[in-house]
Amino acid sequence: MTTTPVSIDAAGDRDRTKFNRDRPVLAVEHVQKTYRSRERSVEAIRDLHFTVQAGELVCIVGPSGAGKTTLLRCIAGLLPVSGGTVVFEGEKVSAPPAGMAVVFQEYARSLFPWMTVRQNVILPLKEKKVPRAERARLTDEALAAVGLADSHDAYPWQLSGGMQQRVAIARAVAYEPDILIMDEPFAAVDAQTRAELEDLVRELWRRLGVTVLFVTHDIDEAVYLGQRVLILSNRPTVILEDVAIDLPDDRNQLETRSDPVFAAHRAHIYGRIQEAKRGTAPSRPSSD
Repeated sequence: MTTTPVSIDAAGDRDRTKFNRDRPVLAVEHVQKTYRSRERSVEAIRDLHFTVQAGELVCIVGPSGAGKTTLLRCIAGLLPVSGGTVVFEGEKVSAPPAGMAVVFQEYARSLFPWMTVRQNVILPLKEKKVPRAERARLTDEALAAVGLADSHDAYPWQLSGGMQQRVAIARAVAYEPDILIMDEPFAAVDAQTRAELEDLVRELWRRLGVTVLFVTHDIDEAVYLGQRVLILSNRPTVILEDVAIDLPDDRNQLETRSDPVFAAHRAHIYGRIQEAKRGTAPSRPSSD
C-alpha cells in the first residue's frame, strides 16, 4: 500500500485533502479471530464492526482478556483475521500498512538501547527512505513536540519510563502517520507521568490532526481522552456500545475529571463492563 505524505503547515494543521470524506479512514468490518491448534480452538473475537473517521480520537475499553490487544494487532496487520476485513484508507489490510504507526505498552522493548534518542526516532524514516534533510526536520519537530529536544543525544536506558514512552511517541509522530494506534501505552508509568502523557496525546492530536485509536483498560483515561469510547464484551468479543463523549475538546486533568458529565460517562461505562464480566450485557446500537 502506498500513501501520500501528509504535510503540516506553520499553524500545525494537517492537510486532509488526500482523505476521501465519503468513507472512513479505518473500517473494521465484522472481524473475527479464532486461535486454532491441534488440541482446541479459542474464539477470541466473534464479530467486531466499527469505523473511525479521519481526525477522530477513539478509545477502546473492555474487561481484562476481552481481546483488545488481539483486535489492535489485527487492525495493524500483525495478525491475520479469521473472518471479516480491516480496511484502511480504502484498502484491505493484510500486512502492516504504510500510513499507520503503533505505540505499544512495552515501550522499553521497542527502543534500541544502543541507539540515542535521536537515532531511535529517525530509524523508521530511514527505512521509509525519507530524504536526509527531511528526516532531520521531522525528527527535530517530533522531539520538540514531546519535550525531548534537549535529550536527543541520551540513550533510552538513561531516561525515566515516562521519557522513554515520549521517545516512542516521538518516533510515531515523526513518521507522519495517517492513524496512530496506541496499545495501553501508559499502563507501566506512575499516575503523575500518566496524566502528563495523556495531556501530551491530546495536545498532539489537536495540533497535528492525526487520527488516534487508543486501547486502554483504564475507564477514566478513556473518558478523558476520547471523543468516542467503544466498550467491548467479554470473550468472545463483540462491541457492547459506542459511547459519544460529550465533553469539551479543551480538557484538563482537574476541571474535566470534576465535571459531572465525566462522572456520568465513567459510571455508565464501568457498569457496562461489570455487566460484560457477568455475561449479562446486551449489545446496543452504536451512537453513530
